[in-house]
Amino acid sequence: MAEIRDRYDYVIVGGGVAADKAARAIRKRDEDASIAIFSDEADEPVYRPELSKGLWFGDDPDPASQALGTAADTGAEFHAETKVTALRPDDHEIEAGGATVGYGKLLLATGAGPKTAPGDSKRVLYLRNVADYRRLREAAGEAKHIGVVGGGFIAGEVAAALSTEDLDVTLLHPGERALGGLFPASISKVVEKDFADHGVALKSGFRLKEAADDGDHVVARGADGEEHRFDYLVAGLGATLNTKLAREAGLELEGGGVAVDESLQTSAPDVYAAGDIATFTDPVFGRRGVAHQDNAEKGGTAAGSAMTGEDTVYERTPMFFADLFDNGYEAVGRTDTRLHVIERWNDERTAAVVFYTHGDGERLLVDGVLTWNTFGKRKKAAELARRSQVEDLGEEDILAAIEPAG
Repeated sequence: MAEIRDRYDYVIVGGGVAADKAARAIRKRDEDASIAIFSDEADEPVYRPELSKGLWFGDDPDPASQALGTAADTGAEFHAETKVTALRPDDHEIEAGGATVGYGKLLLATGAGPKTAPGDSKRVLYLRNVADYRRLREAAGEAKHIGVVGGGFIAGEVAAALSTEDLDVTLLHPGERALGGLFPASISKVVEKDFADHGVALKSGFRLKEAADDGDHVVARGADGEEHRFDYLVAGLGATLNTKLAREAGLELEGGGVAVDESLQTSAPDVYAAGDIATFTDPVFGRRGVAHQDNAEKGGTAAGSAMTGEDTVYERTPMFFADLFDNGYEAVGRTDTRLHVIERWNDERTAAVVFYTHGDGERLLVDGVLTWNTFGKRKKAAELARRSQVEDLGEEDILAAIEPAG
């Protein structure tokens, strides 16, 4: 590892894809600049979606296959396992690895960490980074029964990934249907059948109260007293934004994240934020934060460009995506089944477009769109949501806007 210098032209705090994209954008526009990336993690940036996707279903389970080659490609110094403990914007410096480091421009790309399970069990696992992936792989190799708890797409993807291993898998989720907060009943039924066909047991209506060790097992106790014993329990309970550094530095926070302007600059001069932690202006849905890969990639590139002095405006409605066995989906906006849901299926009932709306019936506003086994419709979905804000659209207008595949 390179010795930490006293100063760099550009400092990036965080070791994910936003950091990678920012470093590439900086190097493209500033060939001779010094760049340093400081990360809590031991591994250089990887393409993280594959930690719960292709590494389980493909031929190569080695996470090194997903390395982005950030340092080699950009010449940035990557300081692994080096925690940034303080940011002092007025002095243009940070504390990192016990050293005081000056910077010209700085990017906060600290991402998010998992919401931790209540209790003190050492047999609770998470899946956010390469170290988590390695630990989960090791656990899957020795376990007979692993539980997954959570109602969102991460819990669903982890349960699907574990189904490829020689062990029993149980998905504990809080709703009546698996992923019922995201999918309407028509899709949830497909998902539940896929889980069953791949040997994943489902337990609905489970809300985790505590995870406690019991010898060589972990006991997942529900709010109603129900208990389940596993060799390990994977918690997919959501994410917590890593904003501690920004908060302690006095940066303006908004909506739980770090407030940024159109160029992704924070309230402090020469300090930018991108990825999960940034609260930005979505051109369709307004001020919001988006903790998904697409926002990290595009936001990292935009922030890196802006840091070099380029006139950059971040104008994007990010998408998110996931795979479940042989099915997949993409989505934009708010995909919450508590909204008024409208569905359009193809004739074969193999692909669909789901619209999440609210309104009075005569005029509906589109809050989100999910395309099931229908890909490449992000722009159309965003445009439909924008149209609904200025035009009187009813159900027929919305249904006609995007056609499912097939």
